[in-house]
Amino acid sequence: MGIFALLGIGIALLVKRDFRRFTAAVLMGAAIGLLYILPLVLYLQNPLANVKGYDHADWNGGVPLTIPLVAITQDALAGRATKLNLARTGLWIVVILVSTVAIFGQKSSREYLRKFPVEGAFFAFYGLLLFTYNSYWARSEFPRFAIPIVPFVILGLLPWIPKDRRLLWAFGLFSAVLSAVETVGFVQTIGMIRNAL
Repeated sequence: MGIFALLGIGIALLVKRDFRRFTAAVLMGAAIGLLYILPLVLYLQNPLANVKGYDHADWNGGVPLTIPLVAITQDALAGRATKLNLARTGLWIVVILVSTVAIFGQKSSREYLRKFPVEGAFFAFYGLLLFTYNSYWARSEFPRFAIPIVPFVILGLLPWIPKDRRLLWAFGLFSAVLSAVETVGFVQTIGMIRNAL
């Protein structure tokens, strides 16, 4: 996420031809990056040690990116998930896709992204990564991976989101209960409710 934010800042400053601030941003980003990898180099002799394990344990075939939706579809078809889990992650994927189309289809959203190019670049880069991430976890962990772009989802769906706070509170409570039920397990939750009554 940090790299995508830095790319967004860099692109926005280059488009504005603000080379002085661009240079300062690059130097700050490089300094932070060096401070981040310094302990990895000192203790593990590898500046990418925290990423190195992913090529065998996480990335399909050792490659971090693939064609959009390929890894997600492969995981969904593998049969390792419950129907409830498939439905939940499927809903997240559809909502992200629909909101992305809505953002680029609405004049007000496009103007927002033009007005705030750093955020727009971050959204584009991160959204592309989200759908091309070549991992065994691409589908099952999709909701967790999608958290950084939830504000853009809201921006894209804003015209269709009810403005009545009571409905928003009810939706929030329903979402929390649904998440808790899925975490504990639907059947186990029903048993817990029966025992409590």
